[in-house]
Amino acid sequence: MKKQEIIFSNKSMKKKVLIIIFIFFAVIFIFMSFNIINHITNFNEHKEYLKRPVEQQQIEDWMTLNYIKRHFNIDLQEKLWDKYFLGDMKITLKDYCKKKKIDCREFIIFLQKK
Repeated sequence: MKKQEIIFSNKSMKKKVLIIIFIFFAVIFIFMSFNIINHITNFNEHKEYLKRPVEQQQIEDWMTLNYIKRHFNIDLQEKLWDKYFLGDMKITLKDYCKKKKIDCREFIIFLQKK
């Protein structure tokens, strides 16, 4: 017998392996789709704002924590570790403020101080 015939000696084994591979790629596809949809819904409304030069942009409540961290080069974990706990970095600043019951304007001012 050849090597390939030994590995997939029966059709049911081959079918199971193909189903597992299909499920794996389906899960990856769903995960990627969710991230793309999340990105589109968060940033599509703000295309004009994002076209501005970086110097004219400020932190706003529709931005995600991850975007603020990357775009404004703020180490949120270090800056907020004592006062607030950061969990999900993909939530918007507005949702984060609601969750933590803090005033978003004051929080934005706090973040903009470098």
